[in-house]
Formats: sequence, structure tokens, C-alpha cells
Amino acid sequence: MEMSSENHNTYLETKSPKKEKVQRGKRMWESRSKTKDLEKKLKDVENRIKHLQFEQDKCFKSSKFMEKKTNEIKEIREKHEKFQQEKVEWKLAVDQETDHKRHSLKQYRKQQQENIQEARKRIESKNRINSLCLKAQRRANDAFLRKIKESQERTLRLQACSVMKMEKSSKHKRSISSQQFLTEKESQYSEKYLKELEKQDFLKRKIEVLSKVEEDISQKLTAQDQKRCQSTCLLFSEKSCSQDKEPNITSIV
Repeated sequence: MEMSSENHNTYLETKSPKKEKVQRGKRMWESRSKTKDLEKKLKDVENRIKHLQFEQDKCFKSSKFMEKKTNEIKEIREKHEKFQQEKVEWKLAVDQETDHKRHSLKQYRKQQQENIQEARKRIESKNRINSLCLKAQRRANDAFLRKIKESQERTLRLQACSVMKMEKSSKHKRSISSQQFLTEKESQYSEKYLKELEKQDFLKRKIEVLSKVEEDISQKLTAQDQKRCQSTCLLFSEKSCSQDKEPNITSIV
């Protein structure tokens, strides 16, 4: 499709005017149809990305709500466990004040503290991972917006150049001969056709970028759904295990 201006003029001279106009109109119609299809695909990809971002925000809010409820239940459970532990310690101190029982009680407390520290470490590592994921997502969104802004500025510059060329051609159209006018029209047609091809290439590149962003968001959204499902299963399993000992906690849940 891409050829030099001399070869293009030679090719146009060899063709008959009617056949040339038909072929030229057909090529322009096909090019514009292809451009419209690419614009439609671009709009579909952008709509899918908006939907995925909405789902991602929804999952984030749901995970925050579950985390809040989990923390509340954890606080109540810790108070209840502390009360039960103090009760057991009091009974052990009253019933058997031997060195063996005291040693076992110390071991139990030590084990409880280690379990609490391990749980805290796991929660801190999970929070760090979540913060890193959010930062990466923010950087990806910023890069995507920069690319869109650059593409829009490039499109505006091309449009401004085309408008200036059209204004210059309209000023000199009355002073040129008929053959020169036809030659100028042919060159304008060639420029428009080349711009259509450039626009198609730009839309293809933009669709590829948006498809990659859509794939990244889908993968992250799937990972967030899996984490939320695991946290929900863990919460309800702990709830079923503590029903006999914690009647007040089940009513709150």
C-alpha cells in the first residue's frame, strides 16, 4: 500500500479515470470500515477494563469489611481465652501447687505467646504484600494514563497539521490550473489514505496495550478472590470450633 509519490502518480496515469475513481473509493471505504472496527474493539476493551476495575474495588471493600469483622471477633475471642486461661490458672494454683504443674503452665504460656507472635508475623507479611500490590497497580494505572495522554496529543498535532494544509490548499486553489488542481487532489487523497493507515496502526498498538492491562487486572482480581475465599473459610472454621466454649461470640457473628 505504501509507495513513493512518483510511482503513485505513474500508477494513477496508467489507469482509466472511472476505474481509478472506483478503486480509490473502494480502498477508502475499506480503510474507513477497518478503522471503525478497530475503534469499536478499542471501546469494548475500555468497557471491560472499567468493569474489571469496578469488580476489583468491590472485592477490596469486601475484604476490608471481612478484615474488620475478623479483628472484632479476634478481640472478643482473645478476651474470652484470657478469661478461660485465668480461670484455669486459678484452678491449677488452688488444686495442685506443685513444681510440675507450674512448669507446664509456663510452657503453655510460652507456646501461646509464640503462636501469637507467629500470627502477627503472618498478618504483617500479608499487609506488606497487599501494599506492594496496590503500589504496583497504581504505577501501572499512571503509566497507562500517560500513554493515553501522549497518544491524544499526537492525534491533535496530526489534526492541526491537516487543517493547516487544507487551509493553504483552499487559498491557492483559484490560482492553479486544472491539471495542477487534479494533482493536488491526488496528493491530498494519498495523504488521507496514509493517515488512515497510521491511525489503524495506532489503534492496533493501543488495543494491545489495553489488552495487557486487562489481563493484568483479571489476574490480580482472581488472586484477590482466592484470598478472600481462604480468609472466609478460615473464619467460619474457627467459628464452628469455638461454638461450645463461646456462646457470646456466635451470637455476635
